[in-house]
Amino acid sequence: MRAPDKWESARFSSLSLALSSSRFQTVSTPAHLRVTRAVRQQHEDAKREFIVDHIKNHKVGFVTAGIVLFTVLRILIAFSSGYFGRFYILTPLCTETGRYIFIIVFVVVVITSTLDRKQKVLLSSIGIFLIAIGLIPTGHFMTLGALLSIQNANPEQIRTDARLLLDEYEPKTLFSDDKNQRHPFDNPTPKNELPLSLQNHNFGEVLVLEDYVFIEKFGATALLRGFIVFREGSDIWKNKKGMTLLASCSYCWKIRIIDGLYWYHDVPRDEEIPTFVLPLK
Repeated sequence: MRAPDKWESARFSSLSLALSSSRFQTVSTPAHLRVTRAVRQQHEDAKREFIVDHIKNHKVGFVTAGIVLFTVLRILIAFSSGYFGRFYILTPLCTETGRYIFIIVFVVVVITSTLDRKQKVLLSSIGIFLIAIGLIPTGHFMTLGALLSIQNANPEQIRTDARLLLDEYEPKTLFSDDKNQRHPFDNPTPKNELPLSLQNHNFGEVLVLEDYVFIEKFGATALLRGFIVFREGSDIWKNKKGMTLLASCSYCWKIRIIDGLYWYHDVPRDEEIPTFVLPLK
């Protein structure tokens, strides 16, 4: 067998070197990429530590901000539900649980913190103030929203148009776009037949009775939260106080807006009682 000459030996050596170099480049990672990954990991670790330290150092502030946020939401949802006639159900479902959680965490954080006595007293006073605001029944904020909505809707015109309904329609006439009604309102009159002032999108159903008209915010044929317009000369509350908090309810108001037009928040009961058979209080 012929021994390889010097040229073949040189080619073989070059080929072996090239293959080994290629294999080394494939398996190993360039140094600058290894440095880049290490720096990125250090940056992420430092960022994570900074966030954790920031939360630890400002945990009282975060918890206080949470209580403020949920308290404001609670008020705004109740107020807007009174103004627009919707959203009321969101108050207990979306804000109460979160607010109570933040209150409990706030108490624990203040007690276990390393703050001095003056700072703890100050924070406790702020917490008590926010908790007290949160204990105000949402029905009061709903009433404020409803009163603002009627003031923006021209109450004089609403009273005039409601009294026209008393002259033109039979008692127990219900204006509603909801066809799923109980007896005796199985066949309600469409709301587009109402006078324009009563077609306001912030009002619900309208119920015509013997001497007054119900304009609904919540519940026209059951427990009423809405407006009442009396027939001229039939106002049973004319000589009574313009503003009355109904008995056995801490947020149920009867408020005179103008003569013959009232806001009325009926007292909750265990079961819904039709308003057309329930005496007004």
